[in-house]
Amino acid sequence: MYDIYSGNTRVAVISLKPEGKNDEFGFHKWQLKQMAFDTDIIDYCDVTVKVPGGAIVIYEGIALGAENLCPKEDIKDPVLDKALLLGGTADSGDIYKLEGIIGEPEFTVTDAGGNVLEPSVSEGGLYDYTARLNEAFRMEIEQRVFDTVDAYIYNIYNKKSFAEAAAYLEPGSDAYAVVADVQASIIWGWTPDTVDILEQRVSDCVRYGDDLFACSYYGKIYKYEEGAMESGEETFNYRMLFHRIDGQWYLNYFVLRQ
Repeated sequence: MYDIYSGNTRVAVISLKPEGKNDEFGFHKWQLKQMAFDTDIIDYCDVTVKVPGGAIVIYEGIALGAENLCPKEDIKDPVLDKALLLGGTADSGDIYKLEGIIGEPEFTVTDAGGNVLEPSVSEGGLYDYTARLNEAFRMEIEQRVFDTVDAYIYNIYNKKSFAEAAAYLEPGSDAYAVVADVQASIIWGWTPDTVDILEQRVSDCVRYGDDLFACSYYGKIYKYEEGAMESGEETFNYRMLFHRIDGQWYLNYFVLRQ
C-alpha cells in the first residue's frame, strides 16, 4: 500500500496486488487493487486472522511472518470465552493481525499438510480458519437452531409462552436468564396480529468439543397489525452457543451480531 503525494500534500492512497505471474527475473508483476483519494473518506480496517498451528497465510501474494503475529489475548470473542468456561476446547493455533487495510482482504491459507482452508468465521475483521464444521453437521443442527429462534421470536411477540421458548434453553444458563428477564416487558408490549418468518439461515459454525458448538443466525420477519406504525420487517442477527445435554442441544448463550 502506498501514499501518493503532490509536493508535501498527500492526494491519494493505492493498494496493489500480484498479477499472478512473474517477470523474467522471477519478481512479481503487480496491478492496482484499489485507490482512494484524500477527498474521499478512506475506510481503513484492522484484520485478524486465526489459523491452525503450522498454517501458512498468504495475503496479496506475500506470506505473513512473525512481525504480523499478535498475542492471543488480543482477540475478544465472548462466545468462545463462554465455551471454554463450559469445558470446550479450541485450536490454540496462531493469530495474525494486519492494520490499516483498505477494502476486502484476500487470503490463501494452507494447513501443515498443504490443504487449502476456508474460514469458519469471517465477520467484524476476524477471519477464523481453525474449526470449520462439515456441511453434514450444519444440516444436522440447523433445524434445532431454527426451532430455538422461532420459539424466542414468537415468545417476545406474545405468540408463544415462556414455557414453550424455555424448552429450547439450557436451565440456569445466561440465555435462560435473558429470556426470562424480558417476560414482564412482553406482557405490556405490542402484540401484532401476525408474525411471519420470511427468511432465516445458519452459518459460520464452529465446534468446541463433542457437546458445544457456536453458529451465526440471521432471520427476517414480517409483523403486522392493521394501522400499527410498528408493522413491517425486522431482522434478527445473533452469534449463538449451544450445549448438548442428555443428547439434545440447548441454547446456552447468545450475543447480538453487528
